[in-house]
This record gives sequence, structure tokens and C-alpha cells, in this order.
Amino acid sequence: MENLDELMNQSKAKPSQNKTNTGKGESIKEKRDRCGAMIDEMYAEILKTPDRLMAYLDVQSRLSAYSVGNQLLILKQKPNATKLKTFDAWKKEEVNVKKGAKGMMILEPRPYKTKDGKTGTSFDPKTVFDISDTTAEITEEKVSHDGAMLVRALVHDSPADISTLKEYPSDREDGAYYDVAENHIYARQKMSYAEILTSVSQALAHAELAAKKENYRVADHAFQARCVAYVIAKKYGVPTDLVQIHSIPARFADYDKKQIKEEFGDIHACVRAISGRMDDALGLKKEKQKDAPSREDSR
Repeated sequence: MENLDELMNQSKAKPSQNKTNTGKGESIKEKRDRCGAMIDEMYAEILKTPDRLMAYLDVQSRLSAYSVGNQLLILKQKPNATKLKTFDAWKKEEVNVKKGAKGMMILEPRPYKTKDGKTGTSFDPKTVFDISDTTAEITEEKVSHDGAMLVRALVHDSPADISTLKEYPSDREDGAYYDVAENHIYARQKMSYAEILTSVSQALAHAELAAKKENYRVADHAFQARCVAYVIAKKYGVPTDLVQIHSIPARFADYDKKQIKEEFGDIHACVRAISGRMDDALGLKKEKQKDAPSREDSR
């Protein structure tokens, strides 16, 4: 099997008015508030058990283009969703929404100008339907890239140098680690492709986070990096048993809402950065999802 060094060498409008009624007696403000309540509920839910957290990460692996808030709304309303569009968007594709299908709400960012000329953003509820709610044929998408291709894609345009060590530290449980001072990732030799992908993606997550945070300490962000590795593995069809989440850090019990959202925002940003480079290297077309916010929502 090719080693990691060889693989790396090969890769070298104004917001809607709150009083506007949107049907069924519920105003936009009421729907927006309901979405906010669901998001807050799901933040608490995914921090209860590792299984609930991984259920959320599974949603992120399939729908990473959506904001964290919208991913939580999806987990709450349709956790197995794979492709979401509005009723009209499906109709344009000559696909019918099944009679009786129940749509779900996500939040769509809408820019607007304030009275003093500044730009603001309103997050308005929008009803979408999953492909399973339509007459469209659902085909299972299978990852067609082999392990070597995935590893080459993973290390493509890395934000940190990567090399293997002949004498890897015996006290290191994972197969790769990130050295903050050197901005360098060191990896164990003779790992399987799955081991390389999961361990190096964790180290890459640290490199991404360290670039944005002062006085970075790897130990403080191990949970985030592990979540990133889980999502990357799931997204590209690699077994996730090497990166199972076995516990929720105790610190979350003392975190306020803002701190929790920041942690999950960091995970989301790392996934987007790493998978974006991988998709470029793999030649995958990035589908622009009109129903997905282009930036993190304020929820």
C-alpha cells in the first residue's frame, strides 16, 4: 500500500414585516420564533448523549451547505432528509410533492438596508420538502473514490505541512497530531487509508482552528476536532468506528448559549473548509443550494 508521504507527493431586500400572515393563522414572527425555539431545544438535545450528537453530525455530513441552525431544524423535523427544495422549486423540475406531505421550516437569510444605510440581515422562515416527500426517484449515491484518492484529496492544499515519523510517539493514541508551534502535522507510518483519513482530518481540524484563535491549545479543542473527523469520514463513505464520540465534554454544562453556538460554528466551518478542498481535488461539482443560507444564521 502507498504510504502517506507518497500520496502527498501525488497531490502536491428589506426584511419581511412581522405582521405579515403566512397562512394557517401564524405570522412570520411567530414562525421565526418557533424556529428559534426548536433550534435552542436541539442544541440542548444533541448535548444529552453521544448518540444524539452523532445524529446531528450525520445530518451535517449530508447537508453541510446549510447553517448549523438549519441543520438543527432538519434534525428536529426530518432527520433523514437528503435533498430539500421549496414546493415551487420541485415543480420547476417537473417533480410533484406528494399529496398530504408535510413540509418543514428552515430559516433563509434576507439582506436589507437600515434607515442609516447600513446592511442588516433578517432570517425568515421558509417551507421546504425533502425528496422523500416527492415523486422523484431516490437513487442512493455511493462514493466511487478509493482510499488513496480520498487521502490525496484530504492532504490537498493543506494549511499545515504534513509528514510521517519513523519513530512515532508511543503515548499518542491517534495516528496523527498537530504541532501548534511548528504548524506541522506528524503522522504514523503504515496506517490503513481509513486510519489516515480519520486521524489526519482531526489534525487538520486543529490546524484550521489554530489559524483563527490566539494562544491555541490542542487539548482544549480535541472534542471539536473529533467531531470534524467523524463528519468527514461519514461524508466520504469511510467507516466512522475509528472516531466514535463516546462522551460529551463536561464543560458544556457551564457554557452559555453563545459559547455553545461558537463551538458548533467552529466544527461547521472546519468541515466546510476541509471538504471544500477535498471536493476540488476530487473534481466534484459543488452544487449551489438556493435553499441553503450562504452564511451562518444568527440563531
